[in-house]
Amino acid sequence: MMIPRIVFTAIILGSACLVCSCSTTPGDAAHNGGHFEQAAELYEAGVKQGDALAAEKLGNLYYHRPGLPLDHQQAIYWYEKAISLGDISPICWIGEIYRDGTNNIPKDLSKARHWFERGAELGQHYSMYNLADLYASEGIQPSNDVQGLMWLESVLRLARKFTPQNEGTAYILRDPKSVRLRLESRMARTDIAQATRLASDWVTDFEQSHAKK
Repeated sequence: MMIPRIVFTAIILGSACLVCSCSTTPGDAAHNGGHFEQAAELYEAGVKQGDALAAEKLGNLYYHRPGLPLDHQQAIYWYEKAISLGDISPICWIGEIYRDGTNNIPKDLSKARHWFERGAELGQHYSMYNLADLYASEGIQPSNDVQGLMWLESVLRLARKFTPQNEGTAYILRDPKSVRLRLESRMARTDIAQATRLASDWVTDFEQSHAKK
């Protein structure tokens, strides 16, 4: 199930998994006009100048629709380039690609976990939710339901700080994948309480660390 590409109005840079920034990049006009090959050329020229956002948008052409023919290898290549240039937004898309294992990238849950964890530690809401879902689906071994619920509780606490009219916020608060139900149905009350405490501690530490920046 694909998560809608919705942008949170973030508390901090990178708290959401973004489709692209609102910033204009050379190539956007071509992209909006459906001239995807021309857009790709302009975005690549931007990457050569060190433009991280251009790299992200180039990756999007190979992953999101509409765009160039799907090529998840190319998407990952440009997403990693964007990350290396300082744009953390594509982290969760890389995790999603490895989780789903479609197109020309085989499914690899260990790599999906790596990328979701990387995004989660940075406060990316969709990475946090996807990571919790991976635990609920027992895609992480050995299983750790306390850790999974901790990530779910953490992202819910962060999401509640946004207006409920925000579609991205509403999506996570709705918990469409029933992550809570799947986790808590296997957990003792003491484990649920532990996960809740861990989430409270994580969110407090996260907010304090970013308040100093």
